[in-house]
Amino acid sequence: MKAEFEAEIAKYETREKEFFDSIKELDTKNDSRTKGVLGNLKDIEERAKKAFEIKDEIANLKRKAGEDKLKIAVYSQRFGDLENTFNSTIDVLQKFRGELEKV
Repeated sequence: MKAEFEAEIAKYETREKEFFDSIKELDTKNDSRTKGVLGNLKDIEERAKKAFEIKDEIANLKRKAGEDKLKIAVYSQRFGDLENTFNSTIDVLQKFRGELEKV
């Protein structure tokens, strides 16, 4: 009878060991899956951060482009004013030259 109990205890211990080994194996698989998911989340977070940085850079470039267009408009107007001044000066100088030639 003692031998039967020892055999039953050995079977129980073997099943218990197999059970805990299978739980360890499942835990290991779940850990690797969790790490994979966390790695993907970190990758997504980094990509989102880069996307927001690019979005901010685009907004800054658009703002700068608007400022540059305004500067170009101002400089174009000033150049037109300068051109008109030169034309007026040339006209005055030509009239003055004509009057000097008459005298």
